[in-house]
Amino acid sequence: MKIIRDIEQGSADWQILRSGRVTASGLKNILTPSFKVRTGEMPYTYMIQVLAEQWIGGALPQEAGTFDMEQGVMIEEKARSLFSFQTGLEVEKVAFIEADDARFGASPDGIIIGKKEGLEIKAPKLVTHLKYLNRGEIPEEYLCQVHGSIYASGFDKWHFMSYRNGFPPLILTVERDEKIMSAIKSALDSFFEQLDAAMTKMIKLNGGLPLQRNRGLKPFPTPNPEPNCDTIP
Repeated sequence: MKIIRDIEQGSADWQILRSGRVTASGLKNILTPSFKVRTGEMPYTYMIQVLAEQWIGGALPQEAGTFDMEQGVMIEEKARSLFSFQTGLEVEKVAFIEADDARFGASPDGIIIGKKEGLEIKAPKLVTHLKYLNRGEIPEEYLCQVHGSIYASGFDKWHFMSYRNGFPPLILTVERDEKIMSAIKSALDSFFEQLDAAMTKMIKLNGGLPLQRNRGLKPFPTPNPEPNCDTIP
């Protein structure tokens, strides 16, 4: 596991860093909330997205604008401060946590200083936040992300916070579950096998490796490219 601290989340460098990898936030495309392997179009489309990022060597165009990202950063700062005030836990901002295989990772909203624990913050719409508060449990749509972050980091716990200004926050803690970790590993092994096969097919169709814009990614899984093709040393 590697913690990357020296870049800002949301920056161009961060986009390149996480592109071409499966991320904790994307794990919901591979696994259901009960950690069963998904089939059908959803995991296939996600696999093609990761393939496309690997092929171009960078991030795909983002739908969210700069204003949306800036607003999200401001809300997260307020939420982190409130989390520390209510729990007594000091939070460090980091850019990315790279798993041991370097093909999977997570972009946490913080890690707890002095502990093997992380933090995920959500700032949903008002009605959604009140639903979360009333139910008092991790929303199903974030279970894969939270447990995926534990998997990537190797940490013992992950804190989940739903924040809405002017309302009580929801703060919950998830413990590491080895059965879930095993399910994630198995699903990722299968996903990467399919991804590598798709990449090998693309290289064959292209007659060799692509000429990439960026080199923020690990080398391709590769057959030998044709000698007259554009390659990156």
